[in-house]
Amino acid sequence: MKQFNINSNNLTNFFFSFENYDRARYNKDWKSFEHMHAFSEIFFVTDGKGVLHTKSKDYHIHKGMVIFINPMTIHTELSDAENHLEYAVFAVKNLTFSKNNSDESQQVFIFDLTTDFDFLFDVIRVIEDEDVQKRPFWKNAIMNEFNKFMVFILRKKQLLSLPFHSSEQPNTISNIHNFLTSNYQDDITLDKIANLFFLNKYYLAHAYKKKYGVSIIKDLNIIRCNEAKTLLKTTNLPISEIALSVGYNSISHFSGTYKDIIKETPQKTRSNFFNSK
Repeated sequence: MKQFNINSNNLTNFFFSFENYDRARYNKDWKSFEHMHAFSEIFFVTDGKGVLHTKSKDYHIHKGMVIFINPMTIHTELSDAENHLEYAVFAVKNLTFSKNNSDESQQVFIFDLTTDFDFLFDVIRVIEDEDVQKRPFWKNAIMNEFNKFMVFILRKKQLLSLPFHSSEQPNTISNIHNFLTSNYQDDITLDKIANLFFLNKYYLAHAYKKKYGVSIIKDLNIIRCNEAKTLLKTTNLPISEIALSVGYNSISHFSGTYKDIIKETPQKTRSNFFNSK
C-alpha cells in the first residue's frame, strides 16, 4: 500500500472563509440599488431569471447559473417580473477571482451550471439544514459543504482564487467614498467600514477627512440627504418611506439630519418644488 506524508506547510493557505450567507427571492418590496462590497460575492441562481446589472455590462441570468463578483464591483440584481428571481449568495472575505492562465482583469464571471444544478442545490440544502438544526460541529459542517461547492466550481471552470486586501489597492479612500455612494441605504458605521477595508479606524477617520474635508459619517449623511432630496422632488413616496430607503430607521433622525444639511425640512423641499411647477 502506498503511504502518504502530506505536510500542511507545503499546501496553499486556501480557506474560503465566508462572511455571510443568504437566500433572496423577488417580491413586491424588492428594491434594487447599485452597490459594491469590499468582499467577493458568489451567487447561485436557484430559480427564475433576471439581469445582473454592472456599470460596464448587463448579464442575463437564469436558474442554474453561478456568478462570481469580485470586490469593489458596482452592481445590482434585477428580477424578471413574471419568472421571479431567487438565489443563494455567499459573501467571501479576503479573496478575489481570476481566470486560470489569463492576465486579463475581469470583475464578473458567469457560468451556466444547469447540468450540475442538483449537486449544487443539494450542497445549499445541507448548509441551510445545518444552520437550522445546529447539531454538534454544525459550523464545521457548513464550511465543509461550502468548500465542496467552491472547489467543484473552481476546478470545473478553471478559476483561480487569490488573496485580496482592500487596503492594498491604490486610492483606497476614494474607494471608500464610492462605497458610501453605492451603499448609503445600508447600516454603515465607521467600525464596519474599517473592518471591510482592513484599516485602523482612527487612521481611516483622519485620512478621509483630510481628503474630503468632512468626516465619513458626515459625508454619508450628505449622500443620503441629497438622494432623499431627489426622491422628494421626483416621487410621491411618503417621507417615512424615503427615510427608510436612504438608510434612516428613525423619521425624526432623518428630518433633523436633513434640515441640518439641506437647510430646510423634507416637507419644505417637497412643497417648494411642487408649488413652483
